[in-house]
Amino acid sequence: MDIMWFSMDGTDSGRVYEKSLNHTCDMIYDAGHVEINNCVINEHRTYIFFIMSDGNILITKVNPDNARDFSTSWQLALHSFNRFSSQTCFSYNEKYLFTCWRDGNIFSYKININEEPTKLISPRSISRQCPKEVEDNDGYTKLSLEELKMKIKHDLKCTTTNRNRETLRQRLQSLRAQFEDLLKRNSALPSTQIIPKQEFEIHPLITQFFKDEHQVNLACVNRDHAVQIEISQIKLWKTRNRFTDPLDCFPITVKGISSRGWVKTIPQRKLAKEFHDALILVEEKMKAENETAEWKEKVMSFSGTAAIENPLERQKRVREKKDVFMTLLAQEKNFGPKINQLLERYKIRRIHFQKRKQEVTREENLVHIN
Repeated sequence: MDIMWFSMDGTDSGRVYEKSLNHTCDMIYDAGHVEINNCVINEHRTYIFFIMSDGNILITKVNPDNARDFSTSWQLALHSFNRFSSQTCFSYNEKYLFTCWRDGNIFSYKININEEPTKLISPRSISRQCPKEVEDNDGYTKLSLEELKMKIKHDLKCTTTNRNRETLRQRLQSLRAQFEDLLKRNSALPSTQIIPKQEFEIHPLITQFFKDEHQVNLACVNRDHAVQIEISQIKLWKTRNRFTDPLDCFPITVKGISSRGWVKTIPQRKLAKEFHDALILVEEKMKAENETAEWKEKVMSFSGTAAIENPLERQKRVREKKDVFMTLLAQEKNFGPKINQLLERYKIRRIHFQKRKQEVTREENLVHIN
């Protein structure tokens, strides 16, 4: 291996130079003028595949008598002109050539070479083992992924707090033991050398400082807790306002046990606020008309006209009573498209009902006449 080949760029693009360790470079002719990105050679060293920068593949048959002879070659144009080939390789048995370029295309070529490879690498066997069965978690008793992360974070915080509390408790117990020993030693001193008890007490300013610091920390904790509560309430309100409150009937699926049948309810949305406002207005008008009719009947009963009132005239008076829904249609209020559609349907059905009632009344009158 005392000979090296070089593929040049720039003004010498497409040229291949040969370098030996003991003499200067010699240019190899019949190599073209296009830059060569990389090259591969088969196992028996009979063919060289040059990957050119213009997307072509130059296939050269090696001359055993003169390795510098590139005259026996042909060219395949497949890829785009992007001046870079990322990878080129053979298959395990050299039956296929794979090329991958920066344009995102991967091509495979079937190589028809009669030479048998010296060593055949068996393809990797595909594992046919069934994947392990994954147990389905019960969503009612097991935590979700987000809840599990929150629980781990909460447990870590509780563990750290308990560890710090235990360290502080041990420190306080040690200081308490030292203080009790100090009191015993102080009581054993002569009366003239005993330190007064007031000297062992903490100064009020220090106590007040720690109390103030405790109140500040407690206020910070309460503020953070209030912020978390407010955020949770806002999330709950948004969730209910978006998913649950607008629905009058929730989607429920009931599946059979002994059969494959199943029943599913459709999510039904509630009526708009305008419908309830119109319903309240209708009820108020109906109530007012009923009160007016009762008052007229009482007046007529006191005046004595109710006794001589013709039943047909009374039916006509009741029939001529204004319909509240028809009044709403006459007012032309902007109740929205859904309410207007409901009122229009009511109007059509009301007209059909009145026509049918008139036909029934006419038939009854004919029967009485006959």
